[in-house]
Amino acid sequence: DYYTIYPPVCQGLFGLSSFLTEGLNAPSYFFKIFMFLFEVGSVLLMLKCLRLLNLPEQNVLIYALNPLIILEIMGNIHFEGAMVFFLMLSLWLLLRNKGHLSAIAFALSIASKLLPLMFLPSLLNKIGFKKSVLFYIITGITSLILFFPLISGLFFENFTDSVDLYFRKFEFNAGIYYILRWIGQTVVGYNLIAMFGPMLAVVSLTFILIVSFLPLKKDLSDWPLVMMFCISIYLIFTTTIHPWYLSLPIALCIFTKYRYPIVWSGLIILTYINYAGESYHENLNVVFLEYLFVFAFMIFEFVKYRFSHEATIVESK
Repeated sequence: DYYTIYPPVCQGLFGLSSFLTEGLNAPSYFFKIFMFLFEVGSVLLMLKCLRLLNLPEQNVLIYALNPLIILEIMGNIHFEGAMVFFLMLSLWLLLRNKGHLSAIAFALSIASKLLPLMFLPSLLNKIGFKKSVLFYIITGITSLILFFPLISGLFFENFTDSVDLYFRKFEFNAGIYYILRWIGQTVVGYNLIAMFGPMLAVVSLTFILIVSFLPLKKDLSDWPLVMMFCISIYLIFTTTIHPWYLSLPIALCIFTKYRYPIVWSGLIILTYINYAGESYHENLNVVFLEYLFVFAFMIFEFVKYRFSHEATIVESK
């Protein structure tokens, strides 16, 4: 009933799979080979970034051995694995002062999943205006080249329609939105997602921009921390949070002292109980318990570290 919102890297692998394989099972094996290669690459790049930032190398195990990552990326073939790989590649190249190549890798991350777009404003606070503008230009040109095969009036119209549907109709395991939904149903008697969805998107964007320009370190050492806050804000205010959406905050938290993404990754798996019956039914009691513990742990850590750069791990190897 809906048109695809998968960007070029995904579409390229889909097309390559259909060209090289036949039948129903072969494509899944094909995808899993690529997901495995992306995961190996991500782990190696995380190790390199941890070393460059003088952080404990064992932090990489938080991502590599996380059950959600293993289940959702390798098991269920979600392309967050590609997005994380290219984002780690971009971070590693940027830490090595290879901004041009880093921007190309960042564009590939966007072309895997669109979410890294939200991290671009925070670069202004980390590498300065001139370098950021050049980074944006290279990222933009590379993205246009990657999206060019998909650009057409029909694709653009269908793509934007699907994005609009995502914010106005889709709902699953949401946090703040479910509270607003309950208030709306109580007051007016029906679901106001068509209004609340876009409204929450605007609120999310506003907070992301605020966090992007927080007076933290004026270098890249805490950029993963800022990115983790940005994606967390998006997830808190969105109307749909599937378990694999946590791949990005899990990957980024290894560069910080914050561990709420790990707590969240353990609790969000419980939402699969929604599929336990003969038909889909969302168990709101499970959702309530999930967010009760997640928000409580978030508040605990935010109070403990007070949003300061001290949240970036500084212990030597």
